[in-house]
Amino acid sequence: MPELHAVETCRWSRLTIRTPYPYWLAAEDRPWSCLCAADPKTLADPAQCRQCERWTPHRLDPTLPEA
Repeated sequence: MPELHAVETCRWSRLTIRTPYPYWLAAEDRPWSCLCAADPKTLADPAQCRQCERWTPHRLDPTLPEA
């Protein structure tokens, strides 16, 4: 089970391969991206999510649209 404040549990995180071009080109080196800002930011170290002020949990209701 992932940590509470981890990249896998944050509402703003996405697999880089699922981000728009040209961001997905970095997927091999940086598998996670953060979408809390206007442009996706690839994460060099996913552990930085543990201290992020904008960390928000994923919505638990699958009927609600994602952010």
